[in-house]
Amino acid sequence: MIVMAAVLVLERSYTFDEPLDRDIAGYAILSHEMLKGRKLYSDLWERKPPLVFAVFAAAERLVGYGRSEILLVNLTAAIGTLILIFFAGGIFSAILWTLLCGDMWVQGNQPNAEVLVNLFLTGGFAILARNTPAHRRAWFIAAGAMFAAATLCKHHVIVICAALLAADLLRQFGSQKYHAFKSSVWNTILACGVIAAIWAGVVGYFLLVGRFNDFYSALFRQNAAYAGSLGANLLHSIQPKHLLLNISMVWAIAPVALVALWLMSGARHRGDRPWSLLIAYAASAWIAVALPSYFWGHYYQLLIPPFCIGGAWAIEGMFRPKQNWPASLRYGLVGAVLAITACWQAAAYRISPENWAREKYNTEDLPGEKAIGLQLRQVLRPGESVWELGEENEIYFESGKSPPTGLLYFEPVSVGPEREVYAARMLADLKKAKPDLIIINHSWEKSLPADCGILPWIESNYVPDQGKLGQKYYVMLLRRGSDLERRLTH
Repeated sequence: MIVMAAVLVLERSYTFDEPLDRDIAGYAILSHEMLKGRKLYSDLWERKPPLVFAVFAAAERLVGYGRSEILLVNLTAAIGTLILIFFAGGIFSAILWTLLCGDMWVQGNQPNAEVLVNLFLTGGFAILARNTPAHRRAWFIAAGAMFAAATLCKHHVIVICAALLAADLLRQFGSQKYHAFKSSVWNTILACGVIAAIWAGVVGYFLLVGRFNDFYSALFRQNAAYAGSLGANLLHSIQPKHLLLNISMVWAIAPVALVALWLMSGARHRGDRPWSLLIAYAASAWIAVALPSYFWGHYYQLLIPPFCIGGAWAIEGMFRPKQNWPASLRYGLVGAVLAITACWQAAAYRISPENWAREKYNTEDLPGEKAIGLQLRQVLRPGESVWELGEENEIYFESGKSPPTGLLYFEPVSVGPEREVYAARMLADLKKAKPDLIIINHSWEKSLPADCGILPWIESNYVPDQGKLGQKYYVMLLRRGSDLERRLTH
């Protein structure tokens, strides 16, 4: 386990300076602003539950604002999941996790929200999979706490929590007498009660501080607008382009091959592993991937733990006695699958961290955003501010500047029933802050509601920088009469 943890440290350290995407930079920025006193969902907008930002804020308290904070979250989640997946599936599940969890194509080397979700879901699954009649109530309280934490990172993963609890209850029904099954029912209700109680505490907090409407709008109204039709999303999920033909699913070939080899090897029995629980985990994780409808690479991270556990249990089955295949063949095939997987993953580390960002996000923009942020760190003086019309959050992260508006993302002004409300809020923030520099990414202009007034306000108060900042793909505008304009136009 120490060796595998060291591998995870080396992998994550290699891409320490990788250009960040908007989500990960956004988590760091928003949590940083929270620590400075700005209010989540009221001053700062995001559609994810609050635990993600609490985790990043805690990391900042420990190691400071910046890439060290991101690395700390990354390693804590990856190594924590390694330990929990070992308890859930044994040593081979830990090996598979080490090989697969940093996969480039699922963007697994950086801490998007899914790494925290996997940590808590794996913990809950491990408790249920290893649960025995002794101390069951305490274990179900712990499982409920784990599942609540997972939903406080991404609340739609409640479908996974519900599927696991239901599958565990059905598993107990098939193996216990009536009085024992009745106890299992109460334990399941207890776990659900823990989840409900923790969420009630969160909701109660936002009610108490008078920010419940902002909280509800961000987490529920805006997510509903973002996802669209859930039924249509589930139908889209079975299209070939979202399965193995999608590069984001190539990592799954290894555990699927191991399960196939186990079934072909003439296994006589399934052992004592709770396969019904694992199947519920994998199926519900696929539903969670499909529900948001966009099928981004990092969504597929939710599938990695159940696939790793399934592959590991298959290896255990192959090593049981009385198989049709000789032991040498079974060991050779398992070794070949693991070796090929290791080589496939290791090949990505021949690519520079900058090209990791280009490859996994299929964009040239991220290195440019990082360069802009670093340039502004030199150009802007203390007290001078910048706003970017777009979602390139790494500009704020690398420049070390606070965003003048907490609306880092354009989703609330581009979709949903409250577009005009959020656009008015954005304009009010800008008028109050009067940023010295505005950076415009023209691809985002169409996201603004018609007649929202933001573009006319910019045109009235800002002038071009005359190319002094030298950015090819972005328009740089200086506030009229500002010290920055005088420095860069004279």
